[in-house]
Amino acid sequence: MGMLFGPCMGMMAGFACDIVGYLAHPSGGFLPAYVLVGGLQGLFYGLFLYQKWSGHSIQFVSNKTGKTTDITLYLRAIVARLADVVIINLLIQTKLNLHYGFIPQEAYGAAIVARVAKNVIELAIDLPLLFILLPVALKAYQHIFRRSVSPKVAG
Repeated sequence: MGMLFGPCMGMMAGFACDIVGYLAHPSGGFLPAYVLVGGLQGLFYGLFLYQKWSGHSIQFVSNKTGKTTDITLYLRAIVARLADVVIINLLIQTKLNLHYGFIPQEAYGAAIVARVAKNVIELAIDLPLLFILLPVALKAYQHIFRRSVSPKVAG
């Protein structure tokens, strides 16, 4: 959502996804701090992936073929996912889990090691998926948007 409609809509989608996720599987208590974390994730992806504000692109030129490829979306996806992993998953959510008692104070060091390992594995899986799905979603959105805006020619 953030890639297509911007950071604010990404944040709203993050709020909505967290609340709907809780309503679909209401196990445990509802903690509004985690709703804010979901909104922050949507905000991050909107800030890093929304392209309306930037006319810049990063080009990769193959030495063998001379073919130019725009890699801007891929680099933005890497930065967005790394910011999500480091700032949200490792820092904010770990501190929230410690605050709410999901992680005992004595086990904080072990929890960080386990969370780093988990997030590195997830990152290795998520980045290739993002590289495949983000361009497809962007092309589908552009195709639909162009079709709905183009004027009809009287025949």
